[in-house]
Amino acid sequence: MALACTAAMAFAGCGSASEEERERSDSERARAALLRQADLPVEWTRIDDDGETPQPSAEARAKMCPGYPAEWLFSAGDDYVTFESDLGVVIHGVTTVADGTDAAAQFEDLGSPRSLRCVSGTLTWSMQQANGESEIELKLGKVRTELLKRGGDERGVHIETTLGTPDGSVEIPVEADFLATHEGDHFSTVAVLGLQEPVNPALRDRLAEIAAQRLQQVFG
Repeated sequence: MALACTAAMAFAGCGSASEEERERSDSERARAALLRQADLPVEWTRIDDDGETPQPSAEARAKMCPGYPAEWLFSAGDDYVTFESDLGVVIHGVTTVADGTDAAAQFEDLGSPRSLRCVSGTLTWSMQQANGESEIELKLGKVRTELLKRGGDERGVHIETTLGTPDGSVEIPVEADFLATHEGDHFSTVAVLGLQEPVNPALRDRLAEIAAQRLQQVFG
């Protein structure tokens, strides 16, 4: 689900690298820090990346995320994995911030009004891209965001919106929780989406804990 993937990366910064060698090294380590099939219940299935997830241009990112420092909109390397079931979608992304970025300041800003606008803007952009490549046009409803109360070194955002047809004859409620943590210059974001069902908080919290531990093991 490219829509959720792009939004998950937006929550902790995403983009292209400026140093090819560092990008390759960080991407390989990021891959090792990702959630694995064994981390999820049996009804969840890993979805192979087809390499076609759209990426916004620098100009588009600036419009989606007004007020964001330019360096926060790019990364030095990242990777992600997607799992699906009848219950929804889980996406885990690991990102390395761009050179010269104050990772601590960027992390502290997660959940701020401008970061919530960035997530909302990214969802809207992703839906426009999806409609341009699909025979079925979908309409993204109003995106409502709120902070999740999280303890320790973790940030969280809850999103509610709808996906439906332009004429309103079909409308599916969508909820998503984004939980982020970091280890130095490296961010981990777990996105759990519920399609027509609320997000499962127990699953969300367990996966976020595993992801945080793995991030620390790889980059700590």
